[in-house]
Amino acid sequence: MEIFRKKLTSVDFDRGLELPPRSNLEPLQHVQGTIELPTIVESAAGDRLPDPMKIHCSTRRGSLVFKSGWYDIARNVGLKSGDTVIFYQEVNGGAQFKLKFSLAMEIFTKQLTLVDFGSGLVLPPRSNLKPLQHLQGTIELSTIVESAAGTRLPEPVTIHCSTTRGSLVFKRGWYDIAREVGLKSGDTVTFYQEVNGGAQFKLKQLNSIDLERELVLPRDCNLERLQPFHGTIELSTTVESYAGTRLPDPVTIHCSTRSGKLEFTRGWRDIARDAGLKSGDTVTFYREVNGGAQYIMRVRNVG
Repeated sequence: MEIFRKKLTSVDFDRGLELPPRSNLEPLQHVQGTIELPTIVESAAGDRLPDPMKIHCSTRRGSLVFKSGWYDIARNVGLKSGDTVIFYQEVNGGAQFKLKFSLAMEIFTKQLTLVDFGSGLVLPPRSNLKPLQHLQGTIELSTIVESAAGTRLPEPVTIHCSTTRGSLVFKRGWYDIAREVGLKSGDTVTFYQEVNGGAQFKLKQLNSIDLERELVLPRDCNLERLQPFHGTIELSTTVESYAGTRLPDPVTIHCSTRSGKLEFTRGWRDIARDAGLKSGDTVTFYREVNGGAQYIMRVRNVG
């Protein structure tokens, strides 16, 4: 049972990890004072600390906060701002809880100026461009937008990244973000690639063929997370809506190369039926080790 997920900020390391407002507090409803939570600590790739850790959970100004034990975890696994943690109730190996973490790769941090709002956000000179090293022309970056306090825009925004006079610039999508969250000169933005927990393949708008036959993966997919294979592989996939509603169990999708293209066949049609997908809806496919499944398919119904 997932209790919360949170993208970490510097506050979480200085004052303790405060549980976000929409946490599922049912497993912790009887907390008064401080309780100890025996917790397995595991990376998104499945690597664990050798022994469970005891996290001290206490109340502060009406909120639940992780303190002692949490700091040890953060130090031992090298957590930093921008990384993501997911906390579960899970009886396993003598521990009652599990904390799963995903490390983020920072691409850049920039203090905004008026130019960023007028001509596009130019990536600063010392940006880590490795995740974008194959950029030619314009690419679309499907991006989760989140405040330092952890508040997210309800849906990912597609940022168009292109080259201008030898520099990388965010244009379409960036202006929408700036307007919707009220950014202004002097504010700071940090842009990450999420590693092992949010590596996005591609957002695709469905057509009738996808629903009647099989889902053909778009040409410009990021196939790095699907290691070369021949024939058919099985992808254990959690299916959820953009609102966060999930099918009760992961679905095994069969991914095949029989026609020279990558296609989702068995399992995909079950998802389309159970989620009520139709032509014009969109699906986004991620690599994310979570709750026993290795992938997430996020679906959005147009209406």
